[in-house]
Amino acid sequence: MAGFDLTEMEVLPFDVENDEGFTFQIHVVGKDLVLSSRPLFARLGDQQIEAVTIYDGGTGFSGLLREAPQEGQRLFVNYSGFEEQQTDLVFHA
Repeated sequence: MAGFDLTEMEVLPFDVENDEGFTFQIHVVGKDLVLSSRPLFARLGDQQIEAVTIYDGGTGFSGLLREAPQEGQRLFVNYSGFEEQQTDLVFHA
């Protein structure tokens, strides 16, 4: 079920505190992501990206991070029930 293409990643700190403890938000641009009953899971390095939401039209997704990402951490994604895919996207501060 891969078939998607992810081309850009941006990690932004939250400007205000939030009660859930998230400190960063992540936005990933791409194409051909599928809105389906199978959720999309993503991680940056070893840190799970939470509250992953696919954009309308499958043009990317956003999510939340609890900790600051580290330089060089790679983005991995998978739909539930499918093998995790390593992407070409790497975090740079």
